Amino acid sequence: MRFSKVKYFMALVLGMAILLSTPLRSYAGGYPAKVDKWLRENKVGPYQEEETDLNAIYKAALKEGPVVVYASSSRGPVALSNGFYEKWPGIEVEWNTVGTSGGIQRLITEQQSGVYNVDILFVSDFPTQANVLVPANMLFPWVPSSMRDVIQPAFQDPLLAHRYEARVIFYNDDAYSECPIDSWWDLVKPEWYKNIVLEDPRVSGSTLDLFTTLVINADQMAEEYERVFGEHIKLTTPNAGYEFIKRLAKNRPRLIDRDSEGRFVAKTGQERPPLGVSFAFSRIRDAGNPELGDLRWTVATDITPAAGLIYPSGINIAYRSKSPNGAKLVIEWLLGDENGEKGMTPWFVPGNWPSRFDVKTGSEHPYLDGYSWGINDINWWYMDSKRLWEEKINVLEFVQEHFR
Repeated sequence: MRFSKVKYFMALVLGMAILLSTPLRSYAGGYPAKVDKWLRENKVGPYQEEETDLNAIYKAALKEGPVVVYASSSRGPVALSNGFYEKWPGIEVEWNTVGTSGGIQRLITEQQSGVYNVDILFVSDFPTQANVLVPANMLFPWVPSSMRDVIQPAFQDPLLAHRYEARVIFYNDDAYSECPIDSWWDLVKPEWYKNIVLEDPRVSGSTLDLFTTLVINADQMAEEYERVFGEHIKLTTPNAGYEFIKRLAKNRPRLIDRDSEGRFVAKTGQERPPLGVSFAFSRIRDAGNPELGDLRWTVATDITPAAGLIYPSGINIAYRSKSPNGAKLVIEWLLGDENGEKGMTPWFVPGNWPSRFDVKTGSEHPYLDGYSWGINDINWWYMDSKRLWEEKINVLEFVQEHFR
């Protein structure tokens, strides 16, 4: 099963490389004529309305068909049930939870075949979207005018971010009264041999992004190595980031396909449970959940040189969307309000942070007190989409070699 996923992921990367050579790409002088025409007619991308009139958009949306969403999250139907259909009666939404890679691949395959089925792509993997879909004119942003001053410009153009997510290290705080590590390099020490659970970087795009971030921050990793071990690092690989990946692989972590399979890390009553590496920060929601048993874990927020990778999840309109106005209403709703409510509610949980910075209140854990973190409370590696995209294929090849 794992091998087939690896082949799929490799095919996705190779397909994207091929896509970049297609004539759909925009040119220095602007967009191809048919793309420019569609953008102007539908007021998307560079031609967005100066002032958003939601009522006018609604009237236009009633003449369109259902809004088709390809999403990595299954929380959309809940978000829409929080009042969207009451506010905009007659607007229908078809929510397809197909995963990040699945959503991107379907959009590429369909558009290359002349099929324009999807209206909104609501997935993570910002580097692929920004460096493949945007140059190929397959995906465009639309931002309500009321939110253009409360979302960072870099996350409005070339694509709109819905929220930020993070990949971090979890430990069982029932077994460990304090975090048992204080550095990423602690993970390669003998005491953690076969006692790490890792979301497989060969099949998880998020873990691969985290590993690639370690590589492009190799200078920090080299300095951190000297702090931890008291000597300069001796490289057997191109840099300290690659060296970390190699040594981590030698420590034989248990590989899982998705972090939900690693909940056993949090079971109480264990003497020395493993660490969960490259788990989604939002997985903290499982702690204390009576339906999952007596789980106790928390995030290693103070390790150095950074706690983990924080990255945006996008929400954007596909080229030649058949329901662009309905898509605009959905996007406006899912961005929520200044309290993290309305359409943002299902994602306003510890470990997810809205892209709009006017949300001042922190999210609350559904079961436990004190489990709340502000995005600025933690030292992060922030995703560098361009550099990550440039290095990602090299890291994937390296990972394939060292993780078996």
